[in-house]
Amino acid sequence: MSLAKIYAKALFEANREGKTASEASLFFDELDAQLEKVNQTIQSSKDLEVALQAPITTAKEKVIVVKAIAARLGLNRLMTDFLVLLASKGRLLLLQQIREEFSSLRLISEGGIPGILVTAEPISQ
Repeated sequence: MSLAKIYAKALFEANREGKTASEASLFFDELDAQLEKVNQTIQSSKDLEVALQAPITTAKEKVIVVKAIAARLGLNRLMTDFLVLLASKGRLLLLQQIREEFSSLRLISEGGIPGILVTAEPISQ
């Protein structure tokens, strides 16, 4: 099991804890959207990307930056705590992979099957 999958599963399970299936499903939507928002925010700023990925930036400094991002984006507590954990463990580089694994876990939990659609002709949306 990859490190990204382990973190994604931890976030997935933390979200389900103490909630009904319908409540957890609503929070899955929110968490998925928040993961995407954080990813886009980091990737849209070269300075931010460098600061969060550079080995010269301490874990403590990364945590401060992540908390500022979370506050600016209005992230919920679970996502904020999750990002702080990633920053303190030096795992922010895995964020995109974690998001992909999280989406896959969610799909499987809802009875879906991950796959790739291949067509000979372009299909319309």
